[in-house]
Amino acid sequence: MKLYYGNFLLFVTRLCLWLTVALFDVFYILHIGFEGSTNSGLLYTALTTYLILGLAMHVITRVAYSISLSSKPDRKPTIPELSWDFALILLLIPVFRVNETYLPSITDPVSIGWNIGMFAGIAILILILRPLFQRVWLVLVISLILPVIGISYGLVPLLNENKPDVVLSSSPNIVLITLDTVRADHLGCYGYDLDTSPVLDQFAADNYTFTNCRTPMPLTAPAHASLFSGEMPHEHGVLTNISAYPDGDSFETIAGELYRNGYVTAGFPSAVHMGRQFNFDRGFSHYNTSTVLSGPSNFQSGFQVAPIAILSRLGLFDETHLARNSRQVNTAATGWLDANIPFSEENSRPLFVWLHYFDAHSPYQPPDEYWQTYDPDYSGSVTGSQEECDYINSILEKTNQGDSLPEGFTQEDIDNLIARYDGEIRYQDESLGELLDYLSSYDVYEDSVIIIVSDHGEGMYEDGYFGHNFTLEEYETRLACVIKGPGIVVSEDSMLSITDLTDYMRFAAGLIPADECRLTTDSVEEPDDDPYTSMVFLKSHCWIEPPYKLVRTWQGEGSGIEYALFNYIIDPGETINLFDIDDELSIGMKERLQEWLESNRADFPELLENERTLRYIDPSTMEMLRSLGYIY
Repeated sequence: MKLYYGNFLLFVTRLCLWLTVALFDVFYILHIGFEGSTNSGLLYTALTTYLILGLAMHVITRVAYSISLSSKPDRKPTIPELSWDFALILLLIPVFRVNETYLPSITDPVSIGWNIGMFAGIAILILILRPLFQRVWLVLVISLILPVIGISYGLVPLLNENKPDVVLSSSPNIVLITLDTVRADHLGCYGYDLDTSPVLDQFAADNYTFTNCRTPMPLTAPAHASLFSGEMPHEHGVLTNISAYPDGDSFETIAGELYRNGYVTAGFPSAVHMGRQFNFDRGFSHYNTSTVLSGPSNFQSGFQVAPIAILSRLGLFDETHLARNSRQVNTAATGWLDANIPFSEENSRPLFVWLHYFDAHSPYQPPDEYWQTYDPDYSGSVTGSQEECDYINSILEKTNQGDSLPEGFTQEDIDNLIARYDGEIRYQDESLGELLDYLSSYDVYEDSVIIIVSDHGEGMYEDGYFGHNFTLEEYETRLACVIKGPGIVVSEDSMLSITDLTDYMRFAAGLIPADECRLTTDSVEEPDDDPYTSMVFLKSHCWIEPPYKLVRTWQGEGSGIEYALFNYIIDPGETINLFDIDDELSIGMKERLQEWLESNRADFPELLENERTLRYIDPSTMEMLRSLGYIY
């Protein structure tokens, strides 16, 4: 086919147009919250993808033009052919984003109706605008100017990672690893007799291992909100797993504080309730919540680009969204670190990286070889499914809190569920080892602060259930907490809260002095916060004065409040209730707990009057709590 001058003009204009689309798609993705590993990877993938589309459109339209020459030999290539490009662009960008954000599955009648309407609208729009494409130079100038504007105002800050004003070149990197639902007493470094955690055990032997760190609430979102803010649940308002992290200035995340002071911040959560829809991405300049499991590896950074995302949703690429194991978290994190550790060193900007491991959680279904290590002779039918756990938990009264076995389950079945949980811990521990080995391959490892902490524990049928947020017993509230970092002076058996780790990160970054952090001074006045008070789904609280723990639980409408007092040191199973209404110890601890609840408005009736609480518990959740008897 003869190459006309107009053909070359059409080619240049088309490539400029698709380059512009690529840049705008990248800016949109960054605006809604990028879920890949690196900004540069996103940019390169988007440019490559859209330029390939532009070339494909050029070949297709040229072939169509060549065929049409047989009937119209005098026809010249015209810019109106770009109307087909604009039609495809409208389908790829606005139509797809509307489907992704607002519409149910593609087969839903609502989606079908809306898509038919949008397709028809695009066809009408193209027919109306097609004559405008005769203005060749207008289209070309616009297609050239828009990329220049995009590069000038978007690309430079994109590649510079939006540097904050303050740079703390001497601050260490901080790596925070949260082990969701890992109970301390199932780890070797906390005395477990099975070899579930050799990597963590060695790390603990070389660093600080705290044996009395507790969570303010044995539930993922509230516990992490306390870790990120340094505040108790009744203060930050995250009281359920579907409560949003506060979005005002009063409760900035530790990531936000560090970012404002020069850190590059990145978060890699594993569970849906830690997603950006619940504001847990606040303060993170990178928040990766998805992993591409197959397909070319470079798609890890660009699978949100519209054409690739469409292929993913058609099943050509497998993608998980906030339901991933620790290996997948490592893949996302190390991909980002590969790009940002050199950037950090070159620009004297330390890194704050949070990794969230979710393996040790129901359903208890690690790869078979992991649970078989702890129960090799099991031949029963238990699979560790969520349905099995839910059934067991639903019949607590029938089993008398575990005094008898659930119908259809043997003791071997119960033991196998425990073995499966231990297998999940072992699988996760190997992932931790891979991460630590990766970090050790860089010179920055020795000077980095590394904090490994669980958010809460898990019941293993001691009281007739598998799960958490049922009781305030030690196996639910006591945390695994190991820290590699400077300045720690408190003893490893000191009473600590997960909120104390927030201050330690501030101290490590140079944001507060040592005398304002409980871990780095012996003189900090004991505050009125956890571990002296904890909550279980809002209806139970405890007050701890070692070795005693007072538990206050509302029993339901008309049943009042029940108190129990345990010596958790000599009675770790908390089976012997020492509470006596005439006993001086019982009376004193009860009064101190009640005084704390009243002064902090932390009991649920008072919490309901708190505007912040109401804001972060949606009406349907509130009604669910009411129906379950948690609102009284």
